[in-house]
Amino acid sequence: MQPPLAEVFDAVLADETVEAAETFLRGLLDAPTSSEEEELEGSGFTCTRWYELGCRPRNAVEAVIQALSKHPALGSCGLEGMAGAEWWWQEQLVGTDLPKEYHTDVDITRGDTGTFLRRLPVVSSVFYFGEVGGPTAVFDQAPVFDDARATCMEPVLPTQAVLVRPRRNRYLLFRGECFHAVMGAPEKDAGQTRLTLLVNWWQPGALPGVACRCPPEQASGSGAAEGGDDKDKVRHDGVASTATRRVAAERRDCADFAEHLADWRLQIAPAAGDVVWLHYPPSEAAFPFGFHWVTDDWPAQ
Repeated sequence: MQPPLAEVFDAVLADETVEAAETFLRGLLDAPTSSEEEELEGSGFTCTRWYELGCRPRNAVEAVIQALSKHPALGSCGLEGMAGAEWWWQEQLVGTDLPKEYHTDVDITRGDTGTFLRRLPVVSSVFYFGEVGGPTAVFDQAPVFDDARATCMEPVLPTQAVLVRPRRNRYLLFRGECFHAVMGAPEKDAGQTRLTLLVNWWQPGALPGVACRCPPEQASGSGAAEGGDDKDKVRHDGVASTATRRVAAERRDCADFAEHLADWRLQIAPAAGDVVWLHYPPSEAAFPFGFHWVTDDWPAQ
């Protein structure tokens, strides 16, 4: 049975674990911009990092990932048997930075024969450090690829979309193949920063080709330990909260996806609420091959 499109949990980690991770990330954000050589070597600012589950956490973010992987409340979220987690962060200044565009998390590398290899995480997830910024939108659509290029989406139009507002210590998990984006922020948040930790969970045998292990200069802060082998007993664990609760989504049945099309294209949340699950009837319209609702003209009926 296919897992649900998305699940949301509040009060996921102990306050001190969240604070340590936020301090660590803001320290990275304050560091000098990385050079092109550092980016190519995997120690740059924009590279994704890799944490192998079972290894000792080397910094506060890896301690968070370790705690999430063992969290009893997340036992039904598909994290069992994962090899590790790819992680990175996003900092968006509301009113200056554009919200994250529509995309699917996919790792693409060129194989020995010149063809492209595509890998999708099993589970994608977002950990929120505050209440600033627009909601994350997740759709029940996955890309259909022709070599390295996504030619269309399946289904052509979404039948479900979930909107999740940022809350401190909130954790959103969704199926790794799903199309998603960040919606525009309310005007009251202008000038404030939306900080999130992004974690993609990968299974053995299908690991991302571009994620790099944290370089030594970033292996510090809460969760790091000195000496010994990575497989030794972890000295400092991230701490899960005992008050974690699953957030029930407010379901709304919609007449047609087209009624929200203009808002979606402008990355405007078409519904207000904390966690909202929009349901659209399957479309009976005929769409041309390669049609994409984000950019293409709506076909005449």
